[in-house]
Amino acid sequence: MPLLFDNTPLHIDLTSPTLLYADDSHTVHWLGISAETAFRCNSYLICDGEQAILIDPGSRAWFRQVVDRVAQILPPEKVTDLLLCHQDPDVAASMVDWLELNPEVRIITSPRAHVLLPHYGKADFS
Repeated sequence: MPLLFDNTPLHIDLTSPTLLYADDSHTVHWLGISAETAFRCNSYLICDGEQAILIDPGSRAWFRQVVDRVAQILPPEKVTDLLLCHQDPDVAASMVDWLELNPEVRIITSPRAHVLLPHYGKADFS
């Protein structure tokens, strides 16, 4: 059985987020994707006070599921940042949907990925 950082058993339920870490104002959740697919993205939500960073939000096909998982933790429009590890569609394509949900969400990525992200159809992001 997988263990958390403090050696407590880790229970993974593919219908809800998995809490990986928590202290006074800081949490880390694995959001997961429930289907077995060749391109299964591991999305995470890190919350620290008023900041909520969604790491690798996933493909557009899984946007609704990721939003629903985030909604179990906080209102999805409260996500402040998207951290994109790279520009591939399975990792980053739902960026456009998140920008529709919250036009103020900040996109954090490498310079190489940043120049490719407008190809998803949304060039006016910060």
